[in-house]
Amino acid sequence: IQGDAACLLRFTTGASASVDVSSAAGGFSLELTMLGNFGRITVRHDGFAPSFLWLSATGEEVETPKPAATAH
Repeated sequence: IQGDAACLLRFTTGASASVDVSSAAGGFSLELTMLGNFGRITVRHDGFAPSFLWLSATGEEVETPKPAATAH
């Protein structure tokens, strides 16, 4: 299957979401962003390592987990 698809979702609560899928992308990637009164949470995965960022509504960093130490 080849092509592109986009879906915009709107909910009665005022929340919304967007889902975009394509077979023409350069590589695997995933990004999820949630916005609300709490601020912004962004989760990314580029096929190698995930990242997580939580910013408050004022733009201050709430949480950015540190990578786990690699066992040898």
